[in-house]
Amino acid sequence: MDDGEWDIADELSMEKFEDTTRPDTLLSAWTDHFSSFKVMWDAENFYAFVTVIDQELDGSDKASPWLNDCVELFFDGNNDKLGAGEYDSSDVQWRWVYSEVVGDTANAGNNIGDWIIADTELGYNLELKISKAELTNILALENDEEFGFEISNANRDNGARLDVRHWWTSDGTTWNNPSLFGTAVLVNGPMVDVKRVDGVPTEFALEQNYPNPFNPTTNISYSIVKSANVNITVYDVIGREVATLVNESQTARKI
Repeated sequence: MDDGEWDIADELSMEKFEDTTRPDTLLSAWTDHFSSFKVMWDAENFYAFVTVIDQELDGSDKASPWLNDCVELFFDGNNDKLGAGEYDSSDVQWRWVYSEVVGDTANAGNNIGDWIIADTELGYNLELKISKAELTNILALENDEEFGFEISNANRDNGARLDVRHWWTSDGTTWNNPSLFGTAVLVNGPMVDVKRVDGVPTEFALEQNYPNPFNPTTNISYSIVKSANVNITVYDVIGREVATLVNESQTARKI
């Protein structure tokens, strides 16, 4: 994309940990691994941009690509939410492995499309484009098209696959169970056709802010399942009120 084109897309975080025994420990202390993503579409292509913050990057396990630092994208084109072991022709999983380059069959990540992985000061970015032709029989690039969607980012540290972050589920069997995907809708945006990935929340939740803690800005996500008064206030380490971010009545939403 040209500079600025991604500015119109919503940035969404991957805040669900695949190993549900780890979140309390990870979220109460510094961890170097954070992920967020943006998605857009037009009549000819589906686009994604993934930002990964991770101080240790490793894509060396060529025999088992899923054990590397990698990004995985899941589609359930007709959103029929089939169960375990029931992937059909509209259900797919693609993987892009850190340090992989186009045409590197020795470290194939089972991916498609045009893509690039670029190192950053904090980790790496993945930008990709999947064409309408490659999505044939999987997803129709049409306005108001509803489909199953999930995205995850695996973190490999010290030679092992550790915390894996998802957008929608904490269950690690998405590779085999499309019923675990969230639901997304293709909608029109202000300048190009934009895909906003909005799930219907099932519980009240205030997520861990990201990035954390040594950054000039941070993002805070929360979900409410019904109309309610929402108050989010920030305090410093000695309990003094710093700012009130939200104090109003809101309808069900995930922000």
